Amino acid sequence: MTLQDWDRTSKARVGILIRRCRRKLREIAAIALPDYCQICETFIPPRIGGGICQGCFSSIRRIEHACQRCGAPIPSVVGPVDDCLHCRHGRWPARRVNSFGVYEGTLGKAVVLMKQPGSEPLSHSLGKEMGRWLDRISGQGAFDLVVPTPKHWVQRIARAHNSSELLAEQIGLALQTPVGRHVLARIRSTAKQGTLMRHERADNVKGAFKIAYNTKLQGKRILLIDDILTSGATAAEMVSVLLAAGAKHIEVACLARGIGQGGT
Repeated sequence: MTLQDWDRTSKARVGILIRRCRRKLREIAAIALPDYCQICETFIPPRIGGGICQGCFSSIRRIEHACQRCGAPIPSVVGPVDDCLHCRHGRWPARRVNSFGVYEGTLGKAVVLMKQPGSEPLSHSLGKEMGRWLDRISGQGAFDLVVPTPKHWVQRIARAHNSSELLAEQIGLALQTPVGRHVLARIRSTAKQGTLMRHERADNVKGAFKIAYNTKLQGKRILLIDDILTSGATAAEMVSVLLAAGAKHIEVACLARGIGQGGT
């Protein structure tokens, strides 16, 4: 074993240990502390689950009819389409984008809160709901890997968790599909996409991702997970990297589909 292989193995083992410790702390907190909704801060009855109450979840504007190319909501009177006003002139290399809800109101607040410390129960609850939804529309066996959008190492220091990774964990469980936490690496820190104009976003993330640890992706069917998608520039860059590595079929699933200026 080379020194480089030893370093990679040590990092992987440390990562596994950290995840196990966090999981155990969450289990202890669930016993010691009552569940409450992190959106409206009301208590949630036992056995219903933490993070979000039924009232807040019911207020999320779900996307029932969407453009198959970019996942943006379209009127129900329009039949299935593979392009719309939101994506007609853009770059969307994924086979399909699946959007859970619209980035507004309760879901918009949830996406912001999911990036804060202590928000893991909210991410887990919404990840479970996404998993059930994706199981209905895609089914188990549709993908070989569930891949979360990675954070740069500087972001990982500033923020202990990755909300996309927490969503992916629950989605992987629902679909009975392995989660490739280390398939993609973010090798360059970038400006927040929401602070840029649409025409600047593709350049901002160009070359920001690479395949990690020489992962073999030849012929793989991949479900790429992100918490929010707006312009699609970040997702397009990651999909292009995965396709160049040999992936055969890539779909994107996002918790919130932004249809304004903010987001990725």
